[in-house]
Amino acid sequence: MISNLMNIPTAKQLELDLNISRIELEQKIEDCSTERASLFSVLDKLPALVYIVAPDYTIRYTNRYFQERFGSPTDKPCYLIFHGRTTPCVPCQSFEVLKKGNCQTWVGHLDNGDSYEYYDYPFIDTDGTEMVLKFGIDITRRNLAEAAWRLSENKFYKAFQCNPEPITITTLESGYYVEVNDAWVEDCGYERSEAIGKTGLDLRIWLSPTDRMLFLKEILKNGSVHNYELEYRTKSSELNYYLVSAEIIDMNDQPHLLCVHKNVTKRKRTELALRQSEEKFSKVFHGSPVMLALIDEENSKILDVSDEWLNVTGYDKEQIMGQTIRDLNLWADPLIMEEYMHRYKEIDKLENVEIGIITKSGDIRQTLVNIQKVFVDGVAYHLTACIDITEQKRIEQEMARLDRLNLIGEMAASIGHEIRNPMTAVRGFLQMLSEQDYYKKDKIYFDLMLEELDRANGIISEYLSMARDKTIYLQPKYLDQVVKTIYPMLEADANYQGMNIKLDLGKPPMPLIDEKEIRQMILNLARNGMEAMEPGGTLTIGTMIEKNEIVLFVKDEGTGVDPKIQDKIGTPFLTTKIKGTGLGLAVCYSIAARHQAKLEYETNSNGTTFKLRFPQPD
Repeated sequence: MISNLMNIPTAKQLELDLNISRIELEQKIEDCSTERASLFSVLDKLPALVYIVAPDYTIRYTNRYFQERFGSPTDKPCYLIFHGRTTPCVPCQSFEVLKKGNCQTWVGHLDNGDSYEYYDYPFIDTDGTEMVLKFGIDITRRNLAEAAWRLSENKFYKAFQCNPEPITITTLESGYYVEVNDAWVEDCGYERSEAIGKTGLDLRIWLSPTDRMLFLKEILKNGSVHNYELEYRTKSSELNYYLVSAEIIDMNDQPHLLCVHKNVTKRKRTELALRQSEEKFSKVFHGSPVMLALIDEENSKILDVSDEWLNVTGYDKEQIMGQTIRDLNLWADPLIMEEYMHRYKEIDKLENVEIGIITKSGDIRQTLVNIQKVFVDGVAYHLTACIDITEQKRIEQEMARLDRLNLIGEMAASIGHEIRNPMTAVRGFLQMLSEQDYYKKDKIYFDLMLEELDRANGIISEYLSMARDKTIYLQPKYLDQVVKTIYPMLEADANYQGMNIKLDLGKPPMPLIDEKEIRQMILNLARNGMEAMEPGGTLTIGTMIEKNEIVLFVKDEGTGVDPKIQDKIGTPFLTTKIKGTGLGLAVCYSIAARHQAKLEYETNSNGTTFKLRFPQPD
């Protein structure tokens, strides 16, 4: 009894034995986990679908190959993942056979057209659950090859291969090439063996997955497409353009796509070149510094104009499109232009003819016109080019005027004093004789001769003021102050003639001027303006900044300058006054030239404005 009691293990001994058993169990579990991890590591690297299905058909494990194709659908039923079903399919119902420990091999087809050969192995999991380990080997390419072989045995295949247009057969969903014809091989550059079993995305034929998605969407919507425009990349990375017609066909109980391609690359490139050419022409046309207009020969309507044409004429494009030149009343002298157009119709060309055009605001611009007949798609058009030479003509007139002034200035410097000296002697003798008693009865005649001599002397004084080498003293002066100084004298003249004078002084900066000469110019312009107006008119003298220039202006309310003499304004001895000498404006132009300034005028039926423009001092 005592001996038996001594054999009973103590609590400490039991605790030690329990710890040893626990350690041995943990080691076994660790060894088992290591083996399991090694197994799954191998399964993860297999190039086949590997997954474990539970009795409730949910997927409990998937390897990397499976996840790349179907994502990570853990705990979702296999019939939902593969077929989108809500109830088990036939392969799933064979689970009862597998639970009895029988292995089986079978072939399954997915909804996207892929085929797999499955190997099913039942096993008992560590927690005692009956599971099935499934291996799925992709046999899609093999099936595609078999389908192609069967296709090659019939007449359709012969017609398929002989067709001069590129033709392909692909699976509908995945886009695997089942067959391609010789024309496709020649166009795309891939060998048949390189294409079969691969997709257009694999071969980089599609420029982007989106292109194929849109193409497929259109087919599924209508069942087919005709002349669908696509751009493909060849093996050499060249881009080709196709019009694709596609139909869904049935092969091996699976939907496939038959595509016929019409290569339109040459046409597209021609269209592209034409479009680029038109874009270049448009840029040149609209960006040209010349006024350009394209006119329909048949109805004379304006089809397009350049930006410069709009800038010069002042019209908006909407106002002139579909109008004719006659509708716009563009030509200043329509009769002359009609003569030019008769000449144009004889030789289909008109070169360098000068004619004025009337802008939207009514101004007349001088242009140099060229017209050329051009053909676009067999339709005749007039290409009209107008060069605005208004400024050039003004400069030419200014140069001619200055040349005349220079000539007269040289003459004035040469002979002015020679004429004045004998006249002074004659005037002295006449004055002396008129005081003698013998000639008192003829005093009226002596006074008339003296008056005429004084008038001639005044003309010579003005004549001498145009001398080219006349010395002037330029100093910075405010024009406003010069105008105010001379204003009382002008106001007296205006009151005497029943007219008004208004000052409009804008306080511009000081230009470099000879004050005496500028005063003389103001007097000449103001008196010319008053002589051009009827009593009650207002003469405005003012200063301002315009176009970054200092401007002195004199504005009258007369009837304007006669168009017949506008080109001759400033010519010495040209006058419309009964007692005028025609030197007043000529002197003004001489003064402007000596000041490096510009004298210009604007005239219409409401009056004339003369502007003297000085450059701003640095």
